[in-house]
Amino acid sequence: MKLSQLQEQIKQDSLASLYLVEGQEGALLDQSRRLFMQTIPVDQQDLNYSHYDLAEDVVDGLLDDLASLPFLGERRLIIVDNPIFLSPKVKLPNTAEKQFLDLIQNPIPGNILVLMANDLKLDQRKKITKKVLAQSEKISLPLVAEGQIRSIIMQRLTAQGFNIDDMALKELLLRTNASYTDIMAQLDKLKAYAKDSRQIDLTAIQGLVPKSIHAHVFDLTDAVMRGKVAESLHLYRQLVLNGEAPLKINTLLLNQFRLLLQVAGLTGDQASKARTLNVHPYRIKLAQASLNKYRPSQLRTGYLALQSIEIALKSSQADPALLFEEFILKQNQQ
Repeated sequence: MKLSQLQEQIKQDSLASLYLVEGQEGALLDQSRRLFMQTIPVDQQDLNYSHYDLAEDVVDGLLDDLASLPFLGERRLIIVDNPIFLSPKVKLPNTAEKQFLDLIQNPIPGNILVLMANDLKLDQRKKITKKVLAQSEKISLPLVAEGQIRSIIMQRLTAQGFNIDDMALKELLLRTNASYTDIMAQLDKLKAYAKDSRQIDLTAIQGLVPKSIHAHVFDLTDAVMRGKVAESLHLYRQLVLNGEAPLKINTLLLNQFRLLLQVAGLTGDQASKARTLNVHPYRIKLAQASLNKYRPSQLRTGYLALQSIEIALKSSQADPALLFEEFILKQNQQ
Protein backbone atom coordinates (compact mmCIF):
# COMPACT_ATOMS: atom_id res chain seq x y z
CA MET A 1 0.00 0.00 0.00
CA LYS A 2 0.97 3.65 -0.42
CA LEU A 3 1.05 6.52 2.05
CA SER A 4 -2.16 7.88 0.56
CA GLN A 5 -3.88 4.59 1.45
CA LEU A 6 -2.53 4.80 5.00
CA GLN A 7 -3.93 8.32 5.25
CA GLU A 8 -7.30 7.01 4.13
CA GLN A 9 -7.19 4.22 6.74
CA ILE A 10 -6.46 6.80 9.43
CA LYS A 11 -9.29 9.00 8.18
CA GLN A 12 -11.71 6.06 8.13
CA ASP A 13 -10.49 4.77 11.51
CA SER A 14 -9.81 1.38 9.96
CA LEU A 15 -6.21 0.75 10.98
CA ALA A 16 -4.67 -2.70 10.99
CA SER A 17 -2.90 -4.19 14.00
CA LEU A 18 0.41 -4.82 12.17
CA TYR A 19 2.29 -2.86 9.51
CA LEU A 20 5.56 -3.61 7.75
CA VAL A 21 7.15 -0.50 6.25
CA GLU A 22 9.90 -0.97 3.64
CA GLY A 23 11.81 1.54 1.56
CA GLN A 24 15.03 3.46 1.02
CA GLU A 25 13.66 7.00 0.86
CA GLY A 26 14.27 8.59 4.24
CA ALA A 27 11.87 11.50 3.72
CA LEU A 28 9.00 9.12 2.94
CA LEU A 29 9.85 6.85 5.86
CA ASP A 30 9.75 9.87 8.17
CA GLN A 31 6.43 10.88 6.66
CA SER A 32 4.98 7.44 7.38
CA ARG A 33 6.22 7.70 10.97
CA ARG A 34 4.49 11.09 11.39
CA LEU A 35 1.24 9.68 10.02
CA PHE A 36 1.28 6.83 12.52
CA MET A 37 1.98 9.29 15.34
CA GLN A 38 -1.23 11.13 14.41
CA THR A 39 -3.21 8.09 15.54
CA ILE A 40 -2.36 8.75 19.20
CA PRO A 41 -3.54 12.04 20.77
CA VAL A 42 -0.59 14.15 21.94
CA ASP A 43 -1.74 14.06 25.56
CA GLN A 44 -1.77 10.23 25.47
CA GLN A 45 1.59 9.64 23.79
CA ASP A 46 3.51 9.29 27.07
CA LEU A 47 1.25 6.38 28.02
CA ASN A 48 0.31 4.82 24.68
CA TYR A 49 3.35 5.26 22.43
CA SER A 50 6.53 3.17 22.57
CA HIS A 51 9.59 3.08 20.35
CA TYR A 52 12.20 0.34 20.11
CA ASP A 53 15.38 0.05 18.09
CA LEU A 54 16.16 -3.65 18.05
CA ALA A 55 19.71 -2.98 16.88
CA GLU A 56 20.21 -1.75 20.47
CA ASP A 57 17.19 -2.73 22.60
CA VAL A 58 16.25 -6.18 23.83
CA VAL A 59 12.91 -7.58 22.72
CA ASP A 60 11.44 -8.04 26.22
CA GLY A 61 9.99 -4.53 26.47
CA LEU A 62 8.40 -4.85 23.05
CA LEU A 63 6.71 -8.12 24.03
CA ASP A 64 5.42 -6.57 27.26
CA ASP A 65 3.89 -3.65 25.34
CA LEU A 66 2.31 -5.95 22.76
CA ALA A 67 0.70 -7.94 25.55
CA SER A 68 -0.70 -4.83 27.30
CA LEU A 69 -4.00 -3.04 26.69
CA PRO A 70 -3.98 0.66 25.75
CA PHE A 71 -3.90 2.76 28.94
CA LEU A 72 -6.76 5.26 29.26
CA GLY A 73 -7.10 5.49 25.48
CA GLU A 74 -8.33 3.68 22.42
CA ARG A 75 -4.96 2.78 20.93
CA ARG A 76 -1.40 1.91 21.77
CA LEU A 77 1.22 2.57 19.05
CA ILE A 78 4.47 0.63 19.04
CA ILE A 79 7.07 1.56 16.41
CA VAL A 80 10.05 -0.74 15.96
CA ASP A 81 13.17 0.29 14.05
CA ASN A 82 15.55 -2.39 12.81
CA PRO A 83 13.43 -5.53 13.33
CA ILE A 84 16.57 -7.57 12.76
CA PHE A 85 14.90 -10.79 13.89
CA LEU A 86 13.38 -10.82 10.38
CA SER A 87 16.85 -10.86 8.80
CA PRO A 88 19.09 -13.86 8.17
CA LYS A 89 21.57 -12.88 10.89
CA VAL A 90 19.44 -12.72 14.04
CA LYS A 91 17.11 -15.27 15.64
CA LEU A 92 14.84 -14.66 18.60
CA PRO A 93 14.97 -17.15 21.47
CA ASN A 94 12.31 -19.82 20.95
CA THR A 95 10.13 -18.58 23.82
CA ALA A 96 10.25 -14.95 22.61
CA GLU A 97 9.51 -15.96 19.03
CA LYS A 98 6.50 -18.04 20.08
CA GLN A 99 5.17 -15.16 22.21
CA PHE A 100 5.66 -12.66 19.38
CA LEU A 101 3.86 -14.89 16.87
CA ASP A 102 0.98 -15.44 19.28
CA LEU A 103 0.63 -11.68 19.79
CA ILE A 104 0.57 -10.76 16.11
CA GLN A 105 -1.87 -13.53 15.26
CA ASN A 106 -4.11 -12.72 18.22
CA PRO A 107 -3.40 -9.02 18.80
CA ILE A 108 -4.58 -7.10 21.84
CA PRO A 109 -7.48 -4.86 20.68
CA GLY A 110 -6.29 -1.31 20.00
CA ASN A 111 -2.59 -2.15 19.72
CA ILE A 112 -0.81 -1.12 16.50
CA LEU A 113 2.64 -2.52 15.79
CA VAL A 114 4.72 -0.83 13.07
CA LEU A 115 7.88 -2.61 11.93
CA MET A 116 10.14 -0.12 10.13
CA ALA A 117 12.15 -2.55 8.03
CA ASN A 118 13.44 0.22 5.74
CA ASP A 119 15.95 -1.53 3.45
CA LEU A 120 16.64 -4.41 5.84
CA LYS A 121 17.15 -7.68 3.96
CA LEU A 122 14.35 -10.00 5.06
CA ASP A 123 14.87 -13.75 5.33
CA GLN A 124 11.66 -15.05 3.79
CA ARG A 125 12.58 -18.64 4.65
CA LYS A 126 12.13 -17.98 8.38
CA LYS A 127 8.80 -18.86 9.98
CA ILE A 128 8.62 -15.52 11.80
CA THR A 129 9.21 -13.55 8.60
CA LYS A 130 6.60 -15.56 6.71
CA LYS A 131 4.06 -14.88 9.47
CA VAL A 132 4.82 -11.16 9.52
CA LEU A 133 4.46 -10.94 5.75
CA ALA A 134 1.18 -12.86 5.89
CA GLN A 135 -0.33 -10.92 8.82
CA SER A 136 0.82 -7.37 8.05
CA GLU A 137 -0.31 -4.48 5.92
CA LYS A 138 2.77 -3.79 3.81
CA ILE A 139 3.71 -0.19 3.01
CA SER A 140 6.26 0.06 0.20
CA LEU A 141 8.14 3.35 -0.20
CA PRO A 142 10.46 2.94 -3.21
CA LEU A 143 12.96 5.52 -4.41
CA VAL A 144 11.28 8.46 -6.10
CA ALA A 145 12.00 8.65 -9.84
CA GLU A 146 13.65 11.74 -11.32
CA GLY A 147 10.53 12.77 -13.22
CA GLN A 148 8.43 12.58 -10.05
CA ILE A 149 11.02 14.56 -8.11
CA ARG A 150 10.98 17.34 -10.72
CA SER A 151 7.19 17.45 -10.61
CA ILE A 152 7.04 17.47 -6.79
CA ILE A 153 9.64 20.25 -6.52
CA MET A 154 7.89 22.42 -9.09
CA GLN A 155 4.45 21.90 -7.55
CA ARG A 156 5.63 22.53 -4.01
CA LEU A 157 7.62 25.67 -4.87
CA THR A 158 4.88 27.08 -7.10
CA ALA A 159 2.27 26.56 -4.37
CA GLN A 160 4.49 28.58 -2.00
CA GLY A 161 5.12 31.37 -4.51
CA PHE A 162 8.65 30.38 -5.57
CA ASN A 163 10.21 29.56 -8.93
CA ILE A 164 13.31 27.54 -9.86
CA ASP A 165 14.89 27.77 -13.31
CA ASP A 166 15.91 24.76 -15.39
CA MET A 167 19.67 25.13 -14.87
CA ALA A 168 19.23 25.41 -11.10
CA LEU A 169 16.98 22.35 -10.98
CA LYS A 170 19.43 20.32 -13.06
CA GLU A 171 22.31 21.27 -10.76
CA LEU A 172 20.23 20.45 -7.69
CA LEU A 173 19.59 16.97 -9.05
CA LEU A 174 23.28 16.49 -9.86
CA ARG A 175 24.52 17.64 -6.46
CA THR A 176 22.09 15.41 -4.56
CA ASN A 177 22.33 12.46 -6.95
CA ALA A 178 18.55 12.93 -7.45
CA SER A 179 17.87 11.88 -3.87
CA TYR A 180 14.35 12.95 -2.94
CA THR A 181 15.29 12.88 0.73
CA ASP A 182 18.37 15.08 0.26
CA ILE A 183 16.49 17.52 -1.96
CA MET A 184 13.65 17.92 0.54
CA ALA A 185 16.26 18.66 3.21
CA GLN A 186 17.64 21.54 1.10
CA LEU A 187 14.39 23.30 0.13
CA ASP A 188 13.89 25.37 3.30
CA LYS A 189 17.40 26.79 2.99
CA LEU A 190 16.87 27.63 -0.68
CA LYS A 191 13.51 29.31 0.03
CA ALA A 192 15.11 31.40 2.77
CA TYR A 193 17.75 32.57 0.28
CA ALA A 194 15.06 33.54 -2.23
CA LYS A 195 12.55 35.04 0.23
CA ASP A 196 12.70 38.43 -1.49
CA SER A 197 13.22 37.55 -5.17
CA ARG A 198 11.14 34.32 -4.96
CA GLN A 199 13.56 32.96 -7.60
CA ILE A 200 15.91 30.03 -6.90
CA ASP A 201 18.77 30.25 -9.39
CA LEU A 202 21.98 28.41 -10.23
CA THR A 203 24.02 30.66 -7.92
CA ALA A 204 21.86 29.62 -4.98
CA ILE A 205 22.32 25.91 -5.74
CA GLN A 206 26.09 26.21 -6.18
CA GLY A 207 26.49 28.27 -3.02
CA LEU A 208 24.11 26.50 -0.67
CA VAL A 209 23.78 22.85 -1.71
CA PRO A 210 26.83 20.69 -0.96
CA LYS A 211 27.67 17.94 -3.39
CA SER A 212 26.96 14.42 -2.22
CA ILE A 213 29.88 12.00 -2.07
CA HIS A 214 28.40 10.24 -5.11
CA ALA A 215 28.36 13.52 -7.05
CA HIS A 216 32.03 14.10 -6.16
CA VAL A 217 32.93 10.58 -7.29
CA PHE A 218 31.00 11.10 -10.53
CA ASP A 219 33.10 14.24 -11.20
CA LEU A 220 36.29 12.40 -10.30
CA THR A 221 35.46 9.47 -12.58
CA ASP A 222 34.73 11.85 -15.44
CA ALA A 223 38.02 13.71 -14.93
CA VAL A 224 39.97 10.42 -14.83
CA MET A 225 38.30 9.06 -17.96
CA ARG A 226 38.82 12.29 -19.90
CA GLY A 227 42.52 12.43 -19.06
CA LYS A 228 42.36 15.55 -16.89
CA VAL A 229 45.30 14.75 -14.63
CA ALA A 230 45.48 18.01 -12.65
CA GLU A 231 41.72 18.10 -12.09
CA SER A 232 41.66 14.43 -11.05
CA LEU A 233 44.38 14.97 -8.46
CA HIS A 234 42.68 18.13 -7.17
CA LEU A 235 39.32 16.38 -6.75
CA TYR A 236 40.94 13.40 -5.02
CA ARG A 237 42.85 15.65 -2.60
CA GLN A 238 39.70 17.64 -1.84
CA LEU A 239 37.86 14.46 -0.90
CA VAL A 240 40.71 13.47 1.44
CA LEU A 241 40.75 16.99 2.97
CA ASN A 242 36.99 16.66 3.51
CA GLY A 243 37.66 13.63 5.68
CA GLU A 244 36.95 10.81 3.23
CA ALA A 245 39.17 7.77 3.75
CA PRO A 246 41.31 6.77 0.73
CA LEU A 247 39.92 3.22 0.85
CA LYS A 248 36.35 4.55 0.75
CA ILE A 249 37.18 6.86 -2.17
CA ASN A 250 38.74 3.96 -4.05
CA THR A 251 35.74 1.71 -3.31
CA LEU A 252 33.29 4.32 -4.59
CA LEU A 253 35.42 4.86 -7.71
CA LEU A 254 35.56 1.11 -8.26
CA ASN A 255 31.77 0.91 -7.91
CA GLN A 256 31.32 3.73 -10.42
CA PHE A 257 33.58 2.04 -12.97
CA ARG A 258 31.71 -1.24 -12.37
CA LEU A 259 28.38 0.50 -12.93
CA LEU A 260 29.57 2.01 -16.20
CA LEU A 261 30.73 -1.39 -17.44
CA GLN A 262 27.46 -3.02 -16.38
CA VAL A 263 25.33 -0.36 -18.05
CA ALA A 264 27.41 -0.68 -21.22
CA GLY A 265 26.77 -4.41 -21.27
CA LEU A 266 23.01 -4.29 -20.73
CA THR A 267 20.21 -3.78 -23.21
CA GLY A 268 16.86 -2.16 -22.52
CA ASP A 269 15.69 1.19 -21.23
CA GLN A 270 16.84 3.09 -18.14
CA ALA A 271 14.10 1.66 -15.94
CA SER A 272 14.87 -1.96 -16.80
CA LYS A 273 18.61 -1.43 -16.28
CA ALA A 274 17.93 0.23 -12.92
CA ARG A 275 15.83 -2.74 -11.83
CA THR A 276 18.45 -5.24 -12.97
CA LEU A 277 21.28 -3.42 -11.17
CA ASN A 278 19.15 -2.29 -8.21
CA VAL A 279 20.27 1.34 -8.47
CA HIS A 280 18.44 4.64 -8.86
CA PRO A 281 17.37 5.27 -12.50
CA TYR A 282 19.07 8.68 -12.34
CA ARG A 283 22.46 6.99 -11.93
CA ILE A 284 21.70 4.92 -15.03
CA LYS A 285 20.84 8.11 -16.93
CA LEU A 286 24.14 9.74 -15.97
CA ALA A 287 26.09 6.56 -16.74
CA GLN A 288 24.57 6.26 -20.22
CA ALA A 289 25.38 9.90 -20.98
CA SER A 290 28.97 9.37 -19.80
CA LEU A 291 29.50 6.23 -21.86
CA ASN A 292 29.20 8.25 -25.06
CA LYS A 293 32.47 9.98 -24.08
CA TYR A 294 34.50 7.00 -22.83
CA ARG A 295 36.35 4.15 -24.52
CA PRO A 296 35.30 0.67 -23.27
CA SER A 297 38.90 -0.58 -23.19
CA GLN A 298 39.90 2.33 -20.96
CA LEU A 299 37.01 1.57 -18.61
CA ARG A 300 38.07 -2.06 -18.26
CA THR A 301 41.70 -1.10 -17.64
CA GLY A 302 40.66 1.46 -15.03
CA TYR A 303 38.41 -1.01 -13.25
CA LEU A 304 41.17 -3.64 -12.99
CA ALA A 305 43.65 -0.99 -11.79
CA LEU A 306 41.26 0.16 -9.05
CA GLN A 307 40.82 -3.45 -7.93
CA SER A 308 44.61 -3.71 -7.59
CA ILE A 309 44.71 -0.47 -5.57
CA GLU A 310 42.00 -1.80 -3.22
CA ILE A 311 44.05 -4.94 -2.56
CA ALA A 312 47.17 -2.83 -1.95
CA LEU A 313 45.35 -0.50 0.45
CA LYS A 314 44.01 -3.43 2.47
CA SER A 315 47.18 -5.52 2.55
CA SER A 316 50.10 -3.10 2.70
CA GLN A 317 51.30 0.25 4.03
CA ALA A 318 51.45 1.76 0.54
CA ASP A 319 50.88 5.50 0.28
CA PRO A 320 47.25 5.95 -0.97
CA ALA A 321 48.03 9.28 -2.67
CA LEU A 322 50.99 7.79 -4.53
CA LEU A 323 48.90 4.80 -5.65
CA PHE A 324 46.22 7.14 -6.97
CA GLU A 325 48.74 9.35 -8.78
CA GLU A 326 50.24 6.29 -10.48
CA PHE A 327 46.73 5.18 -11.46
CA ILE A 328 45.94 8.59 -12.99
CA LEU A 329 49.16 8.71 -14.97
CA LYS A 330 48.70 5.17 -16.32
CA GLN A 331 45.10 5.90 -17.27
CA ASN A 332 46.25 8.99 -19.15
CA GLN A 333 48.63 6.85 -21.21
CA GLN A 334 45.84 4.52 -22.45
